[in-house]
Amino acid sequence: MAQGVRHPDVISSPKQSLWRNRNFMLLWCRQGAGTLGPQMAMVALPLLALKVLHASTFQVSLLTLTGWLPYLVFSLPAGVIADWFDQRKIMIFCDVTRMLLIASVPLVGLAGGLSLPYLYAIVGISGMLTVQFTIAYRSQLPKLVRNSQLV
Repeated sequence: MAQGVRHPDVISSPKQSLWRNRNFMLLWCRQGAGTLGPQMAMVALPLLALKVLHASTFQVSLLTLTGWLPYLVFSLPAGVIADWFDQRKIMIFCDVTRMLLIASVPLVGLAGGLSLPYLYAIVGISGMLTVQFTIAYRSQLPKLVRNSQLV
């Protein structure tokens, strides 16, 4: 990879640890925080559908499938989007939107509007945003660290 493509704040010392690379640590923490919520939702939302909405086994399985299907369907377009736009802005947009989507579930539940189609939409859109975040994250990482540190 050409040096001109790298982020200007990349530490140039070859012996510098990744733990001391501020940009890498920010990216790593952001990725960890951005992954925690959707992963918890992938467990909590099917349980919510089962207990509160009395969903059948098939409906819960379909809800889980809806969360994983974007990896199969949306990965290629997500790569194109990550190439066209600023990866950092994509990651921020995906994180904020997923947070709002997942936070909307208890609010809609308190309002009495919780339904399986609503959960399918939340899980599907959240899955698409997770795929987009992951692709943007993997595109951003080589810009922040040296090739020898990617492993």
